[in-house]
Amino acid sequence: MKCIFDASAMYSLLAPASVEKLVEGYTIELVRFEIGNILWKERELHKKMNENDQAIVMDLANHALKSMSILSADGHEGNILKLASELHISFYDASYVYFSKELNLPLITKDYKLSKKVAGRIDVKEPENI
Repeated sequence: MKCIFDASAMYSLLAPASVEKLVEGYTIELVRFEIGNILWKERELHKKMNENDQAIVMDLANHALKSMSILSADGHEGNILKLASELHISFYDASYVYFSKELNLPLITKDYKLSKKVAGRIDVKEPENI
C-alpha cells in the first residue's frame, strides 16, 4: 500500500495475516533498527517473546522490507531537523512526517502522541484503518 509506515505501525502488521499491507509501502532506513529494538524490549524487558518467536518476527520484517521502498534522510537532514524543532518531536519521528508530506502519502502509525502533533499537517492513520 502506498503509505509511509513508521516502526510502530510496521511492527503491528508483522503477522502472516497482515504483512501484505506493507507491500509497496514506504519507510525510512532507521526502521530496521527500531524493529530490532522493539523485539529486544519484548524479549529482554517485557518477557513477552522467546528467542524463536523473536527470530520469526525479524524474518517477517526482513521479508516485508524487501517489498518496500526505503527512504534515506541523506540530503534532507536540515529540513527534517527544522520540522523536528517546529513540532517538538524526535528527529526519528520527524523523518517519517517529512517524507509523508514530501511524497503526499499518509503516515501510518500507532503513536498517538505523534498523531496528535501532526494532525492537520499530514494525513495520519492507524494500521487497523488501512
